[in-house]
Amino acid sequence: MRRFVVLAALALVALPFAVDAGAKEQPTVKISNPPTSLRPHMVWRATITYTVEGRPWDVQGWSPYVQVTNDRTGRIRMFYAVKAQRPGIFRAKIVFPGSGSWAYDVGDAMGLHDGATGHVMLLSRHH
Repeated sequence: MRRFVVLAALALVALPFAVDAGAKEQPTVKISNPPTSLRPHMVWRATITYTVEGRPWDVQGWSPYVQVTNDRTGRIRMFYAVKAQRPGIFRAKIVFPGSGSWAYDVGDAMGLHDGATGHVMLLSRHH
Protein backbone atom coordinates (compact mmCIF):
# COMPACT_ATOMS: atom_id res chain seq x y z
CA MET A 1 0.00 0.00 0.00
CA ARG A 2 2.83 2.36 0.87
CA ARG A 3 4.44 1.72 -2.54
CA PHE A 4 1.15 2.64 -4.25
CA VAL A 5 0.92 5.93 -2.30
CA VAL A 6 4.51 6.83 -3.23
CA LEU A 7 3.90 6.03 -6.93
CA ALA A 8 0.68 8.01 -6.92
CA ALA A 9 2.44 11.01 -5.35
CA LEU A 10 5.22 10.82 -7.94
CA ALA A 11 2.65 10.67 -10.74
CA LEU A 12 0.90 13.78 -9.42
CA VAL A 13 4.21 15.65 -9.20
CA ALA A 14 5.19 14.62 -12.75
CA LEU A 15 1.79 15.37 -14.33
CA PRO A 16 2.33 19.11 -14.91
CA PHE A 17 5.62 18.38 -16.67
CA ALA A 18 3.99 15.75 -18.89
CA VAL A 19 1.17 18.14 -19.83
CA ASP A 20 3.69 20.90 -20.62
CA ALA A 21 5.74 18.53 -22.80
CA GLY A 22 2.60 17.44 -24.63
CA ALA A 23 1.61 21.05 -25.28
CA LYS A 24 4.86 21.58 -27.18
CA GLU A 25 3.84 18.76 -29.52
CA GLN A 26 0.69 20.50 -30.78
CA PRO A 27 0.97 20.83 -34.55
CA THR A 28 0.87 24.06 -36.49
CA VAL A 29 -1.63 23.76 -39.33
CA LYS A 30 -1.60 25.86 -42.49
CA ILE A 31 -3.65 25.82 -45.67
CA SER A 32 -2.62 27.19 -49.05
CA ASN A 33 -4.38 30.29 -50.34
CA PRO A 34 -7.24 29.85 -52.78
CA PRO A 35 -6.52 31.00 -56.33
CA THR A 36 -7.42 34.63 -57.02
CA SER A 37 -9.48 33.57 -60.06
CA LEU A 38 -11.64 31.18 -58.01
CA ARG A 39 -15.33 31.15 -58.99
CA PRO A 40 -18.30 29.06 -57.84
CA HIS A 41 -18.07 25.39 -58.89
CA MET A 42 -14.34 25.64 -59.69
CA VAL A 43 -11.99 23.26 -57.86
CA TRP A 44 -9.50 24.69 -55.38
CA ARG A 45 -6.74 22.14 -54.86
CA ALA A 46 -5.70 23.07 -51.36
CA THR A 47 -2.55 21.91 -49.59
CA ILE A 48 -2.78 21.42 -45.83
CA THR A 49 0.53 21.34 -43.95
CA TYR A 50 1.10 20.02 -40.41
CA THR A 51 4.36 20.88 -38.65
CA VAL A 52 5.69 20.57 -35.11
CA GLU A 53 8.47 23.00 -34.21
CA GLY A 54 8.99 23.72 -37.92
CA ARG A 55 9.35 20.09 -38.97
CA PRO A 56 6.78 18.03 -40.94
CA TRP A 57 4.47 16.17 -38.60
CA ASP A 58 4.25 12.63 -39.94
CA VAL A 59 1.07 11.30 -38.40
CA GLN A 60 -0.58 8.06 -39.44
CA GLY A 61 -4.33 7.55 -39.76
CA TRP A 62 -5.10 11.28 -39.70
CA SER A 63 -8.18 12.63 -41.52
CA PRO A 64 -8.10 16.41 -41.88
CA TYR A 65 -10.93 18.20 -43.62
CA VAL A 66 -11.76 21.68 -44.87
CA GLN A 67 -15.06 23.10 -43.69
CA VAL A 68 -16.58 25.90 -45.78
CA THR A 69 -19.43 28.01 -44.42
CA ASN A 70 -21.61 30.47 -46.32
CA ASP A 71 -21.50 33.67 -44.26
CA ARG A 72 -25.08 34.67 -45.17
CA THR A 73 -26.92 31.35 -44.88
CA GLY A 74 -24.68 29.39 -42.49
CA ARG A 75 -24.68 26.47 -44.95
CA ILE A 76 -21.71 24.19 -44.25
CA ARG A 77 -19.90 21.80 -46.58
CA MET A 78 -16.96 19.56 -45.70
CA PHE A 79 -14.19 18.31 -47.96
CA TYR A 80 -11.90 15.56 -46.69
CA ALA A 81 -8.19 15.66 -47.45
CA VAL A 82 -5.95 12.78 -48.45
CA LYS A 83 -2.36 12.21 -47.36
CA ALA A 84 0.26 13.24 -49.90
CA GLN A 85 3.54 11.38 -50.40
CA ARG A 86 5.49 13.84 -48.25
CA PRO A 87 5.14 13.72 -44.44
CA GLY A 88 2.76 16.26 -42.90
CA ILE A 89 1.16 17.18 -46.25
CA PHE A 90 -2.48 16.60 -47.18
CA ARG A 91 -4.47 17.61 -50.26
CA ALA A 92 -8.13 18.55 -50.51
CA LYS A 93 -10.29 19.38 -53.51
CA ILE A 94 -12.66 22.15 -52.43
CA VAL A 95 -15.63 23.41 -54.43
CA PHE A 96 -17.66 26.40 -53.30
CA PRO A 97 -21.24 25.75 -54.48
CA GLY A 98 -22.26 29.35 -55.09
CA SER A 99 -21.31 33.01 -55.09
CA GLY A 100 -21.08 35.12 -51.96
CA SER A 101 -18.86 35.33 -48.91
CA TRP A 102 -17.50 32.04 -47.57
CA ALA A 103 -15.34 31.19 -44.56
CA TYR A 104 -13.04 28.18 -44.59
CA ASP A 105 -11.41 26.32 -41.70
CA VAL A 106 -9.20 23.25 -41.41
CA GLY A 107 -10.38 20.64 -38.95
CA ASP A 108 -9.32 17.21 -37.75
CA ALA A 109 -9.58 14.99 -34.69
CA MET A 110 -8.47 17.96 -32.53
CA GLY A 111 -11.23 20.26 -33.86
CA LEU A 112 -10.92 23.40 -35.97
CA HIS A 113 -7.57 25.22 -36.10
CA ASP A 114 -7.31 28.97 -35.56
CA GLY A 115 -4.27 29.38 -37.80
CA ALA A 116 -5.79 27.64 -40.82
CA THR A 117 -8.77 29.84 -41.62
CA GLY A 118 -9.75 32.38 -44.22
CA HIS A 119 -12.49 34.08 -46.21
CA VAL A 120 -13.23 34.28 -49.92
CA MET A 121 -15.71 36.43 -51.80
CA LEU A 122 -16.87 34.64 -54.92
CA LEU A 123 -18.56 36.44 -57.76
CA SER A 124 -21.03 34.66 -60.00
CA ARG A 125 -19.63 32.68 -62.94
CA HIS A 126 -20.72 35.30 -65.49
CA HIS A 127 -18.64 38.24 -64.16
